[in-house]
Amino acid sequence: MGRRGEVHRDKKPHNRLLVDGIFIRMFSVMLLGLMSTMLSTVIDAVFTGQFLGSRAVAAMGFVGPVIFLSNVVTGLFTAGTNQLCARYMGKADVSKVNQVFSTMSICSMTVCLISSVLIFLRTVSRWEALSLSTLFRI
Repeated sequence: MGRRGEVHRDKKPHNRLLVDGIFIRMFSVMLLGLMSTMLSTVIDAVFTGQFLGSRAVAAMGFVGPVIFLSNVVTGLFTAGTNQLCARYMGKADVSKVNQVFSTMSICSMTVCLISSVLIFLRTVSRWEALSLSTLFRI
């Protein structure tokens, strides 16, 4: 019997196999998810090109990095929220779970609102520039 906090030499290989097994299973699921996302992007581009034309596909290419950035931010919020909620659920602290979820929901909505306003303002300013240039033939 070891004291609390001691590392047992006989449990190391078992823990390593457990972690490696979980990693392999999670890796295959994540890989499948990424492949399906990539496939859906290709299918979207094909249908967009067939029905809306090459300009629409070009527009998708320009908007792609913005969508990727929003997915990264969403993923960060989701991963952090999941980690904190799991920690507090393990401690059976329901009030902390509710607090974390509520706080992250408000933060997510705030980021979404700010980015939507910025994109809208940028779009409107471009429309105004276009309308002024056509009005004054600049």
